[in-house]
Amino acid sequence: KRILCSLLGVFPIALMGFSTGPPPKRTGAAVDGGLNCSVCHRTFAPANSDARGSVVIDAANYVPGVKQTIKVTVSHPEAARWGFEITARLVSDETKVAGDFTPNDVVRVICDDGSTRGSLAPCQPGQLVFAEHLNAPRTAAGAGFTFTVDWTPPATDVGDIVFYAA
Repeated sequence: KRILCSLLGVFPIALMGFSTGPPPKRTGAAVDGGLNCSVCHRTFAPANSDARGSVVIDAANYVPGVKQTIKVTVSHPEAARWGFEITARLVSDETKVAGDFTPNDVVRVICDDGSTRGSLAPCQPGQLVFAEHLNAPRTAAGAGFTFTVDWTPPATDVGDIVFYAA
């Protein structure tokens, strides 16, 4: 069971943006229309088009039903405020969600209809799930930031899973 990662990042430094998290489907996943943070943030191009910036997803191979912590690190030498959105999908059908995220003090979980999940209430069956920054943290310019997100993969082996993040 492999985890594939798509690093489609954009850095959230702009006059227009969502400091408390973007709308759903802003991970750059083609199946969701390819939208990313540049829909609202206009200061930086997507990180993967700017060799100075990056979005890195650190995830281990999954064991069905066993929660793991995913790390999403965003960096750019000029940025001082950070945000992200991530989703997990089945490689065999990227329209299908793969597992579930758990909110924490800096990460919220939203459903594809834009509703925010509490810590126990899941999205409706079949809805897509996204984890994103709750409040875009500030650091010294260029310091970067690592978000930690708890992710529970599906209870059964569903094959390869891909994470999309921006």
